[in-house]
Amino acid sequence: MPQYQIKTKVTRVERLSEENMRLTLEAPDIARVAKPGQFVMIKASLGSDPLLRRPFSIHQVDSAGHIQIYFKIFVFRFLFENFEIFIMSWHQDCYREN
Repeated sequence: MPQYQIKTKVTRVERLSEENMRLTLEAPDIARVAKPGQFVMIKASLGSDPLLRRPFSIHQVDSAGHIQIYFKIFVFRFLFENFEIFIMSWHQDCYREN
C-alpha cells in the first residue's frame, strides 16, 4: 500500500454509545487504496506533544473519499497521594461486516 502523509478534516463525530465513538475523516487518497482492518497513524495536534502518532484501524471507507475510525474509550482513575490521575486510552473493536 502506498504511504501518504496528509492533513485532513474530521467531517463527522458520532458517539454511538457511552464508550464507543466513530470519526469520519476526509482522506480521498487513502480511501481509494485502503481497506477496512488496515491501519492509519493519526496525530491530532500540530505541536510535538504527543511526539508519536497513534495507530487506528480503519472501520470503513467510502467512494466519496472518507475513512471511518471506530474506537472505544477507556478511562482509568487512580488515587495517588491525594492526587487524582486520569488516564484515557483507546481500544479498537474488531471490524465486523454486517
